[in-house]
Amino acid sequence: MTQAKLEENEEFEEYFIIERDSGDPDSEGQLTYSAQLREVSPELEEQAKAVFKGIKKQKPELFSEKRKRVDDYQAIVSKALTAKLGTYPTTMEEDETLLKDDNLAKRHRMAITVRLGEKRLLHEALALLQRGDGEDTGRQAHKKTRQSA
Repeated sequence: MTQAKLEENEEFEEYFIIERDSGDPDSEGQLTYSAQLREVSPELEEQAKAVFKGIKKQKPELFSEKRKRVDDYQAIVSKALTAKLGTYPTTMEEDETLLKDDNLAKRHRMAITVRLGEKRLLHEALALLQRGDGEDTGRQAHKKTRQSA
């Protein structure tokens, strides 16, 4: 099995990380802010940018407008998140119902809790994209990284 490549050193990952940010700890090492999703996934954004760059080299007319690139990015990421949600055998509601069962084995309860947390995070990421925050936040972080390098 070969992985798709755009350029010599660029490989596509089959996964991406979505994580909440709780800010920096205070002087006592305590987190004082509740965890918030501030960007969808830097890894997924970088992969999308690499794909867009490759397509733009082949067909520049497809990405002539910046607004279209942003819209395409949001549509692609939204489809990726929705596809990931579709891989789960249950809905969030079904998981919540399962967790109400007092006779559930401890390991089974933990597995359902993790699965439910993943689904909640995916839904948060979709909501972030729909508000239009996900791509902009990711781009700002990318600019900061480039400036500090």
